[in-house]
Amino acid sequence: MSDDKNHRRILLAVTGLTPQIVTETLYALACHECEPWIPHEVYLITTAIGADNARLNLLAGERWFHRLSSDYQLPPIQFPVETFMF
Repeated sequence: MSDDKNHRRILLAVTGLTPQIVTETLYALACHECEPWIPHEVYLITTAIGADNARLNLLAGERWFHRLSSDYQLPPIQFPVETFMF
């Protein structure tokens, strides 16, 4: 992975009612054997209901996004609900 500190890697994910696409995509990018690509930030484009689903299923408490980060010892990834666009 490139260690260029002058560039921010942003994952822009588009979801509907299935927020697990975020964790599945992040897993595929970060756990690729050849050259992992780990974003610094995640932005989400979705519907209002999709934003609620993502907040509840990915971020609330120690949900799926935090579990993935912990299980695979990923560096900190910013994924604030303020970046959700709908």
